[in-house]
Amino acid sequence: LAVPLFEDMEEGFERWLEGPTTWMVNSSNLPPVWGTNAAADNVYQVVPDGRYIMELAGSMDLSATVSPLLTFWARWDMGSRCWLGAQLSADGGVTWGNAWTVDGYNGAASDWTRVQVSVAGFRQPNVRFRFVFGAYQGNAPAINFGFDHFGIGDNKPGMPTAIAPTNFGQTGLLRPLLVVSNAVDAQGDPLTYQFEVFDSADLTNMVAQVPIVAGGFKTTSWEVNPDLTDTRQYWWRSKASDGTYTGDWSVVSSFYVNQTFNPPAAVVIAGPPPGSIVGRTS
Repeated sequence: LAVPLFEDMEEGFERWLEGPTTWMVNSSNLPPVWGTNAAADNVYQVVPDGRYIMELAGSMDLSATVSPLLTFWARWDMGSRCWLGAQLSADGGVTWGNAWTVDGYNGAASDWTRVQVSVAGFRQPNVRFRFVFGAYQGNAPAINFGFDHFGIGDNKPGMPTAIAPTNFGQTGLLRPLLVVSNAVDAQGDPLTYQFEVFDSADLTNMVAQVPIVAGGFKTTSWEVNPDLTDTRQYWWRSKASDGTYTGDWSVVSSFYVNQTFNPPAAVVIAGPPPGSIVGRTS
């Protein structure tokens, strides 16, 4: 799984491995933090020493992170003998350690509560994550747990990815629309984007730029301003910011401006002069 990672549950459990209980999204009893979906599980008789798990379906490489954080929103209500945890594994799921835990003796969180903890101790490859809950002992206590807007990564956003124009492609527009696939922010913060365009491969001569463009839904675009020059090659890049932290520049992409589809200019008659008589000599 790519890092930074962010999961808003809008695609359901596409990236999760469900445990033995019935998890739900878009539950009428659990309105999401934002959007339309949140994950929820309600177990009315928790088996003592049982393990009820929702695990990410893949491993993460956190070795390139600096100060990675685990961030999610959660609601819970459980019997006094129940416990709930967010766990990570550094050996591919053989052993697990708690990054965050709470039990029934600590009370309930009836409203969405933001949880954020450091996972800097897992800065290595092959890291897995799971939510898990269970009971200490008998009487089959109940537990209700929901989570939404889950992420793992550094504070700064990831890199956007250039979509259009295609790398080394052509455009017939002097003001082409530059489009990027949105960067991932592990905390789910709203992002803005900066774009820069250059007429040199070493990015020394900037010809157009915009400092702030509001992020769109899945992609963000900007129409270049001012006009570029026809029959020239250009290079461009973009980066994202959450207002506090700024991510890295995207991989540089290049395109050519070539107005090949414009009609030719009007023909200008060079001669003979109007009204002249053209003769033939031999």
